[in-house]
Amino acid sequence: MRYLILLISLIFLVSCSSGRSTVHVVDYQVKPIDMEPAKEAKSLKESLEHEDYKEVKDDFDIKELGESFSGTVVVKHPNGKIKLIRKLVNGKVVKSESFDENGIISYSTHINEDLIHLKNYKNGVISTENISHKNLQIDKEYNDIGELDYIIVYMEGGKICCKDFENGNLLEEYYYHISKGELILNGTYMKFYPKGGPIKLEGYYKNGKKDGVFITRGPDGKTIDTIVYKDDIPVE
Repeated sequence: MRYLILLISLIFLVSCSSGRSTVHVVDYQVKPIDMEPAKEAKSLKESLEHEDYKEVKDDFDIKELGESFSGTVVVKHPNGKIKLIRKLVNGKVVKSESFDENGIISYSTHINEDLIHLKNYKNGVISTENISHKNLQIDKEYNDIGELDYIIVYMEGGKICCKDFENGNLLEEYYYHISKGELILNGTYMKFYPKGGPIKLEGYYKNGKKDGVFITRGPDGKTIDTIVYKDDIPVE
């Protein structure tokens, strides 16, 4: 498990009022709207080739468009490259994309009434992702080539699910709960073979200790070993 990285970020979540271990760039003019997330195959930038849009200045306030405005507004860099695209419905931004001076995407935002979806990019490759849906929050981090590195899911009641990846392949899945400001392993633990296949190791943690049956399987799915634990101690 990547205890150092994950525990530092999770403890930071508990101790800070912001509840974030990763800094996300947000378009603060984005407002919630009562609609389902748009399932668009194309990005906003690609859609501009086939849609009309309104070009505005960098300091333009979208409130000037009025509550009935639906459409796309674009801000450009001094060199003419697109800097920011916002899609609005009834005067509210439902989606936005931001680009650097070379036209490379830096972040995107998608929001509706109960869903906020943020993506940050580094050199045009996704680096972090944050999804907030009602009482659920999901943070994802990617490596330099856009493969998943880890996922942290924050749930109600102080329950946290962590998933570790290597080269985009799932390696481990485990659960914490927050008790008196501390993070304690509590729940199902699974370890996977790097290239898929059966679960390599499966067991359960109770209040930070192994509890119950831990099963080790080979690549063919056959059981190699079975150990029963009680309070972290093997039971004969």
